[in-house]
Amino acid sequence: EDMFCVIFVQFCSCLWELMQTSPRAFEYNEDCVLFILENVFSCQFGTFLFASDKARAESKIKSKNCRSIWTYIKNNPEFKNRYYNPVSGLITRRNTRPSLWSQFFLKSQTRLHQNKLCKMLETASKKPYPTLELSNCGITHFPLESLNSNLQAIKHMNLQNNSLSTLPFEIGLVTTIEVLHARDNFIANLPADIMSFIGEKLVNLTELDLDNNQISTVADTLTLLSNLKILRLNNNKIKSLPSLSNFVHLEILDIGANLLPNLPIEIVDMKN
Repeated sequence: EDMFCVIFVQFCSCLWELMQTSPRAFEYNEDCVLFILENVFSCQFGTFLFASDKARAESKIKSKNCRSIWTYIKNNPEFKNRYYNPVSGLITRRNTRPSLWSQFFLKSQTRLHQNKLCKMLETASKKPYPTLELSNCGITHFPLESLNSNLQAIKHMNLQNNSLSTLPFEIGLVTTIEVLHARDNFIANLPADIMSFIGEKLVNLTELDLDNNQISTVADTLTLLSNLKILRLNNNKIKSLPSLSNFVHLEILDIGANLLPNLPIEIVDMKN
């Protein structure tokens, strides 16, 4: 009676992994998944009463007497992904190392960091400066609600030495960024969905520094950042790169200390 199965928690953890690589492919957001897990044993909803349909039937619990968590979620817009973009086919995650879902497994520690980050972003929105310094803050992900139009003065964002497992797609909302530093994190890949969104929004980006991460895969949509002059990917685990022919303005390319078998052939055609 005092034991429970963790399969549902594991399922939600796997779901979160998919949301990291395809954040716009889901109609709901991370807060929705966290809310469901937090209420599995809260007894606030009748949805999770008993261990099976058989036990529910034997207890003669009537649905109308139980508050449904699904109805609550459906009627609350804060659980919806405002950037939902449906995709066709299966949503898969490449063979990369799983990330720690710190928002769930390290709740108290993560919330302290997130509260600190929200305050810093709030201050930045009231006193707009061209540089937003967010290094060494223990950031695991970006709070979407803290990004607003008042941050549009930001030209330089520094996210180095944090705990990011992927490049936050929310950065694309700050469209004025010209320099983005995210070195010394735990970024494992640059998935197509995230890089597509960032590439479409950050048309002014001229410098991207992702040195000293754990990047193994780089999506072709990285080339949407066609105005880059400086691209740093040193000391990662990259085995292959997309075509670099679209980077016509590139002046500095650092891809040392990776697992590349050969240098990209496009380098010989780069005039800058």
